[in-house]
Amino acid sequence: MMRSHGGYWDPQTSTVDWCESNYTVTRYCAEAINASTNILFLYLGLKGISKYRHDPILLISYIGYLTVGIGSFLFHTTLKYSMQLLDELPMIWTASILLYASLSRSVAYPARFSTGITVATVGITVFYLYFAIPEILFISFGVLLVAVLIANLLKKTSESSDKKIVSKMKWIGIPMLAFGFACWMVDRHFCETLQVWREAVGQPWATLLELHGWW
Repeated sequence: MMRSHGGYWDPQTSTVDWCESNYTVTRYCAEAINASTNILFLYLGLKGISKYRHDPILLISYIGYLTVGIGSFLFHTTLKYSMQLLDELPMIWTASILLYASLSRSVAYPARFSTGITVATVGITVFYLYFAIPEILFISFGVLLVAVLIANLLKKTSESSDKKIVSKMKWIGIPMLAFGFACWMVDRHFCETLQVWREAVGQPWATLLELHGWW
């Protein structure tokens, strides 16, 4: 558990506490930096909903994206277990929806594929709720993201605009995803080292070492 200066939302009930020291900016927000980075999530979610409101599967995907942003903001603000679930479970469900959207038109039996993804996602959800082991979420989410990337990279495209999107995904999207995921894992497993470095460099540069915020 990170150092806490006493906050409005105490006591903490979440099973995860990221490496950012709690309530250092304001007593009303436990992890101000991690919370504030979700503003981009909210913007992109609303933008996607507006742009793709006539395409049901993409609309649902962006609603999921928006839900993740809201849930993550509330989780990092309060460090409450209920808000943690509102952050983490929509991540799994949104990634599953994106996997369905990526493959539903190319599989031989779309209904069976949809059922399989739904059953698997429900299984992950129940398993995680029962055991409350964060690694279950990390591994499941990572596998789903990799599957979505592979599905889109292998998809055959004839339109030049689609080819440009795939090219950007390959040369920009994948490195960014890998960098973000690496930051996420380093923040979780090397927190003590990061704290020493932050104290050494001081503010404002220490903010750049809030690696979960980069994710």
